[in-house]
Amino acid sequence: MKKKHFLFPSVVLISLLLSNCSQKADMKFSDVDLPQIDTTAVEDTSALAAKNVSGYAAKYWGKVMKHCMQSLLLQKKDADYLGPSNSLGLGTVTDENLDITYRVIDENIFSKEELAKIIRLGKPTSCQYEISSNVDVEAMMNAKISVKSDDDLSLGLGTAIKNRKKVSFNVESWQKDELIAGDLMDALRDETNPQKKAFKEDLLKKGRIIMTRLIRVKGFSADIELGNDISADLQAKLSSGAIANLGSGDATVKVSVINSKTIRLKSSDDFFIFGKFVKAEKL
Repeated sequence: MKKKHFLFPSVVLISLLLSNCSQKADMKFSDVDLPQIDTTAVEDTSALAAKNVSGYAAKYWGKVMKHCMQSLLLQKKDADYLGPSNSLGLGTVTDENLDITYRVIDENIFSKEELAKIIRLGKPTSCQYEISSNVDVEAMMNAKISVKSDDDLSLGLGTAIKNRKKVSFNVESWQKDELIAGDLMDALRDETNPQKKAFKEDLLKKGRIIMTRLIRVKGFSADIELGNDISADLQAKLSSGAIANLGSGDATVKVSVINSKTIRLKSSDDFFIFGKFVKAEKL
């Protein structure tokens, strides 16, 4: 009887140890410092909307983030300024120049249950932040504001923006979204799934990085007070509002006329402003 009592716990203990060993991490993630592009003297930053850029815009958004996020703030190198963009999302596997998207985390690779564990969406943090100054809106947004379907409207809008007297910015709320690295590693242990296997192989290649955190901006608006009255032609074209693109990315703003000397830009959707990338290494 004693022998039986001794063997049973031993078998259970060995099984637990083997189970724990089978769940041992086979990769690790480490921080990367992306090469920065200084946009201080760059006139057309439309191609930099998804880059790790520095300069005036990065400093401005850093101040806004510090004011709005406080306890949720990603400190120092925990977040890279990317410029307003929807080009790269959480879980994007790209290169260190942020030029190529190799893989994205979606339902084509992971189940809904896995995605619910891997991705943690933050709660919007309310924040009213307004600043007024004679600032270059396009430089602050690191993106050229244009209406792709109407060249004349883009030209008129660009001319009006350059004739600014004062700009008032407002941000309604922020949100920090995160990728849970441990749950991603657990999901990628499934070597029988060809999509997961390919994702893992791409992730582990030299020079590949993955976005694990991002700061999402909600409810951004800018009121641009002009030095002269808005032209009748521009007022007519903006009477029902127009959707303008921020650079070459997917982020857009609605442009409307508030009064004879004020144009309002209001974000049509959320956009990303800060993100954090890491690299994966095989253990």
